[in-house]
Amino acid sequence: MAFQGVRLNTLNKFSDEMLLQMQECGVKSLDIGIETINDRLLKLIDKKQSSKMIFQVLQKLKKYNFNIKFNFVAGLPGQTKEEIEADLEIIRYLAEQHENSFTLFNIYMPFPGTRLYEKALKAGFRPPEDFLGWSVFTGTKWMKKHSWMSRDERLHLEALHFLFIFSNKNILSKVNRRFVKFLVRLYCPIARFRISRKWYGCFIEKKIASLFGVVV
Repeated sequence: MAFQGVRLNTLNKFSDEMLLQMQECGVKSLDIGIETINDRLLKLIDKKQSSKMIFQVLQKLKKYNFNIKFNFVAGLPGQTKEEIEADLEIIRYLAEQHENSFTLFNIYMPFPGTRLYEKALKAGFRPPEDFLGWSVFTGTKWMKKHSWMSRDERLHLEALHFLFIFSNKNILSKVNRRFVKFLVRLYCPIARFRISRKWYGCFIEKKIASLFGVVV
């Protein structure tokens, strides 16, 4: 049983008794939207949580045997490379502190009606021209045509997004296809090595994965 998409500021209201009852009732995994550890950006996206709250809740969760998926996001309008690197350091720390966890490093996607949409437009975002364009506005392919980022910035984020999917074997709990499970186990040490050395150049793995029908 999984607790999908739980907000961290909601978990902050849970007592130890409630968390224990969740565990006893069969809840095995939590999907938590952290997004970033940076207080400036948390305020910008109106996340209603702070870095202090994040660490307090995660410290509390260490007492329980939950499988945890941490969701981070990069590519926010105005987010600096230094802020992204700071989040990467926190992700490494979380992997050490929470053995039954893995992290998805998602890329921000602007959608009309959201708080950051106008900021994305001012930054240079080029939205799809019609509804059909929005219907395929998924994954990372949209960035090449619509993103305001430079080519190097875009490729850097695409590499991080791909590497964090395959850098932790705990993600296998979310994978159903047997062949994809095999690929994750095979590639995991390489992804971890790249991340640890901050080596994101000569990145051909994504193209190879697509040949096997793995699109991210």
